[in-house]
Amino acid sequence: MMLADNACLTVGSPGIPLAEPGCLPLPYPVSAAIVDNKCRVFVECGLALRGEFSGCDYLAIAGHVESDVALRVIDILARGSFKGSASVDEAHIAGRYEGVLTVAGTLVVGSAAYISGSVQCDKLQLAEGGKIEGELRILSKEAEKAAKRDDDAVRASLDAFPAEFSTHYRATMLRKLGLHGTHGGDDALLAELADLMSHVETDYTLLFRRLATTWPTFDAIRDAFYAEPDRARVTAWLERYAARDRDTDGMLAINPLYVPRNYLVQQVIEATERGDRDALPELVDVLRRPYTEQPGKERFAAKRPEWARVKPGSSMLSCSS
Repeated sequence: MMLADNACLTVGSPGIPLAEPGCLPLPYPVSAAIVDNKCRVFVECGLALRGEFSGCDYLAIAGHVESDVALRVIDILARGSFKGSASVDEAHIAGRYEGVLTVAGTLVVGSAAYISGSVQCDKLQLAEGGKIEGELRILSKEAEKAAKRDDDAVRASLDAFPAEFSTHYRATMLRKLGLHGTHGGDDALLAELADLMSHVETDYTLLFRRLATTWPTFDAIRDAFYAEPDRARVTAWLERYAARDRDTDGMLAINPLYVPRNYLVQQVIEATERGDRDALPELVDVLRRPYTEQPGKERFAAKRPEWARVKPGSSMLSCSS
């Protein structure tokens, strides 16, 4: 079966196949007719066409067609095949279809039909034996409206997220510092602390715990830093902070002393691999009471040792970690 390239059909008079100027003349197996004011085209068995079909509402194929069409109905008979894309109101597939098929209404798939590619329809009638391989989406108009509503809801949530996150972040940080958020300088204190911690490597857990359990002085929080911070700047911040009315009980309830630090967990993993079955239960038991100081468990509250800075599993983690 020869494939006629650039074949182009424009439907005009009833029953007369016409070729546009410059297009390959269409042989007799292609017929066009106007029935009930609807233009219908039939490609008979043995003919293969590649090109455009313009002006038709109904395309029936018993041969082979390669095209991109938009019409009302496509009907592929048992010996027919189509390759390309079609956007139609209805589709009846008894033969072979390869490509993208979008059906606004009902897609009927026969028992010997084979469809591969991307298919979307409002309703599907699939006979036993019919095959659809690839992507299939059955999307009714109501489902499409629901999907749009869902998309709008997701977009609204994403748009609201930055402000919502900022509100919750502010509230959490104020609680960690024992502040009520009613003082005019609270936000300035938060911003200054965040900037301080960004300039020197800091153990956040120890810093907030020290602020909750001691009078806020430089020496009281010094061990929360991995390097020497700007003493004058930190002291100035602490003096402003100490002048506030702080809720220390609330601070102890939100700032843990014990957390599952990477290097501690890695030590447990290595101990378990050596056959030590006590390391894991001990760590888990400490973490059951993260806000309560536990005598003899000081090592679980220590900041990361220098050796763990570059040890895999202790400081550097993979995605699977």
